Amino acid sequence: MVDRGSASIWVLCVSALVLLMGALTMTVTSLDVGRARAAAAADVSALAGAQHLTGGSACRWAREAAKRNSAVLSDCRVESTHVTVSVTVSVTVPVRLPFWPLPAGASVRATARAGPAVSELPP
Repeated sequence: MVDRGSASIWVLCVSALVLLMGALTMTVTSLDVGRARAAAAADVSALAGAQHLTGGSACRWAREAAKRNSAVLSDCRVESTHVTVSVTVSVTVPVRLPFWPLPAGASVRATARAGPAVSELPP
């Protein structure tokens, strides 16, 4: 025999579970978008730096490319054949969950490496 009013409790529990899953999905999705943005900004910054590898201004161009992609260049290393950059992108987490330790704004970091284009393919 089912007690009267128990359906209300079940509906409340299922509704809370659905809301919690939605909030968790939004949080994970925003972090994935931030990771993709950071990777794209790192790629573009490394390519911009590699274009100006011989001119000695690779890190300046990489910094500018990162800035135009809403990222911050955190590391730039120039070697004789390539440039390696690391960028940081700030991500706004849309939902603050009490048990999730992420602050309202999280940072995502990505690294990319690029070198000059080869004009001819080896035989």
